[in-house]
Amino acid sequence: MNKQTLDQFRAHARDVRLPEGVRRSVLAEATAEKGRDSRRRGITRRAAVGVGLGALGAAAALLALSIVTRPDERRGGGAADNWFALRAYAEGTSQGSDTVLSSFIGTASSMGGGDDGSWYTTRSIDLACTGSNIASVTCALEGDRVSAVGQPDDPVTEPWVWLDALYNHRDRIGQGEALPSGGDSFTSFTVAFDDLAADEEDFSRQIWVTFPTDDEIEAASTRAHADDSTDEDYARYQALLERRSAGVLAGVTFSLTATFADGSTLTKRYGIAPRDDFDEVCLAHYENPEATIDPQLFVITELDA
Repeated sequence: MNKQTLDQFRAHARDVRLPEGVRRSVLAEATAEKGRDSRRRGITRRAAVGVGLGALGAAAALLALSIVTRPDERRGGGAADNWFALRAYAEGTSQGSDTVLSSFIGTASSMGGGDDGSWYTTRSIDLACTGSNIASVTCALEGDRVSAVGQPDDPVTEPWVWLDALYNHRDRIGQGEALPSGGDSFTSFTVAFDDLAADEEDFSRQIWVTFPTDDEIEAASTRAHADDSTDEDYARYQALLERRSAGVLAGVTFSLTATFADGSTLTKRYGIAPRDDFDEVCLAHYENPEATIDPQLFVITELDA
């Protein structure tokens, strides 16, 4: 990120204030999350929604989406004022040139095995942006492992990645799932600025990864689900699925395109990779079910910066 964009982001961020009602909700959800049992067995495909970042992280993501700046009427909203930044990148911890440790992608919100012997994880993604004169933001996945059809047919013999949007109001329609409007697919979606808050309320935006089994995973799963298994056994099983999933994600590029009020566009592309001490940090997280905030497991790099 160039210095001008970062300075603009900081200037806007100074004006952000957390409303008292939201602050109380964040604290209440964080307290409730602490008491929940993280040892989830037998999770099936599409059975869990949006708990990967934890209640505190999800509330923070909602707040972030709510502060994407409107076109600046005081300055006329001209093309010279068009800019945007991915909030998770701007707020990340620098790891060197154009690379930051970031909460852009969370820990797995659900994980498990399919009937064909494959495995999967789902993760929440924080696509909150800030900027000036933004009309809409498009997220797209790029790479050889991106599936244009979503969940591939069984059996899964190669790893695949895709986007999904799970409907949050399961009591309202059908089986509790619906796709948002706006030309969404399994490789990209677009959200208009005026619809950001409603989109966050109605849908859990996630990235899915599926991958074939191997001997190490089979052994870890058998041990974790044995009658005499320990919490440590299950933590190692979860951390191993995280590691396999992270390796697949490392081959994916995220593309974010802002369309501005004047019709012009700006695209930024981000590569992701597991942090150097991924295995240690991830295992420590699963060994501590009382943790209320998920660790940052990935670094992201702004490409062609």
